[in-house]
Amino acid sequence: MHPRRSGSIGEELACKYLASHGFKIIKKNFTISGGEVDIIAKKADLLVFIEVKTRTNESFGNADESINFAKKRSLKRTVAKYLAKFTSGDVDYRVDLIEIELDRYTSVLVKINHLEDIEL
Repeated sequence: MHPRRSGSIGEELACKYLASHGFKIIKKNFTISGGEVDIIAKKADLLVFIEVKTRTNESFGNADESINFAKKRSLKRTVAKYLAKFTSGDVDYRVDLIEIELDRYTSVLVKINHLEDIEL
């Protein structure tokens, strides 16, 4: 399966997962020059920026291992731009990672793991 296709499937599954856990999806694929956040959601008064990593196997390591220094810097910059442009005052927020594992042959969901408040 093409990585872009599995990424789209993973993001859609992540949105369904989040909605079933009380999150309201605000924006998908928020992009600025030099950065992107896959999903921006809200739960109660908390704004949550979510990076989605979809895998069909672990030959490239676990999804959380793919959040390297450059990706963290990009996420920080993108979150800051979003906050500056679309919010006013102090806003409670965090950055989460959702790991999606799909069956390599059928694209069926095997596992979903939601890591809250990852360190940037």
